[in-house]
Amino acid sequence: MDEFKSPDKKSKKKHIKSGEWYEYTGKVEFYISDDYSDIYEIFKKSKRAAFITKKAMGERPVKRIVRNATIRVKPYKRKPQVYNIFFDKVGVGINFGKWQFL
Repeated sequence: MDEFKSPDKKSKKKHIKSGEWYEYTGKVEFYISDDYSDIYEIFKKSKRAAFITKKAMGERPVKRIVRNATIRVKPYKRKPQVYNIFFDKVGVGINFGKWQFL
């Protein structure tokens, strides 16, 4: 995220009460192959992202793409858990609520 600044306690309380999501700008990076012309085609045809291992990436031609994105973060008390990322006619939601990082 570009110029991310953690919200203060007052701002967090206001956003939680109103339900207003935080909004930031940033970049998203993804890779496409000969199978799809852009990220929209991947989601349109498969309804989900296609994940390729690093080994497979070395075996087939891929192209790195970087796009501007709008990132919306659900209001939170301690740590942000839900992110919605919008770019190139695509929206991706990520919920870290149940994830555990070691």
